[in-house]
Amino acid sequence: MWVFHTNISTILNSSTLNVTDTHCESTDLHRFPAMLWLKAAEVITAILGLPANAKVLWIILKNKADSSTSDIFTANLALMDILFCSMIALEILNTHFLNQPNISQGLYFFMGLSEIGGPFFLTCVCVDLYLAVLHPIAFMKFRDHKWRAVCSAVAWVFTVCYSTSLMIIQMDYMEVILSVIQFSILIVIVICNIYILRALKESGPGGQEVHPIKKRAYNTVLVNFLIIMISYIPAVLAFTLKSRFTNHVFSCYIIPFPLSFMCVSNCVQPFLYIYRVG
Repeated sequence: MWVFHTNISTILNSSTLNVTDTHCESTDLHRFPAMLWLKAAEVITAILGLPANAKVLWIILKNKADSSTSDIFTANLALMDILFCSMIALEILNTHFLNQPNISQGLYFFMGLSEIGGPFFLTCVCVDLYLAVLHPIAFMKFRDHKWRAVCSAVAWVFTVCYSTSLMIIQMDYMEVILSVIQFSILIVIVICNIYILRALKESGPGGQEVHPIKKRAYNTVLVNFLIIMISYIPAVLAFTLKSRFTNHVFSCYIIPFPLSFMCVSNCVQPFLYIYRVG
């Protein structure tokens, strides 16, 4: 699921990008092809992502007795994606039909859930897998689900606090906080996945061929890692180069494309999970 989330249109229309200077409203899609592309990605994500993530949640709950150690994190990721997809639907409805300021303000709270909650639980999944592959003894010591429940509770508390702050603290400050958190999380995810892939790629004793189960695990981790990179790196590069463009050019022509990749990933990853579990 599971990559870094962003409430697309809300951020583009927030004070962070000074909308009064950009005039890049989602109602002017015919003037901005990049925004039209982004809006299409939002619609696709909402239509496909809601049922896909709901099914992931249902599969995990149905197989609770045989669940893996990371399923509690995966379930929370699915829940975050469901909230994200619902938020997209509400944002589109409010932008084009309702036009209620209170709803727009409330969307900032859910924006925080998707921005921080998803990355936190994604990191938990990566660290859990890292311990299982690289440090099996330590992994067995913390195999009890109560430890993962505690981690999930801490992630939820931090996420709710951040989401509440979005509604009361100036957006410029929150953008800095978000950038630091997400960059730190990306570093952890990259390091964990590189070590996991390297360990799974190693041959057996005496140069034996890699076991088929390890091959499948390697391919699964690699595909998910590539999706994370493809979805997230373009946005990182875009924000790094933000100072080179005017607010109008950046928000209306540059950032919608990488944000569309981030958006669509919320419905791609659940389909991969469903395919993997059969």
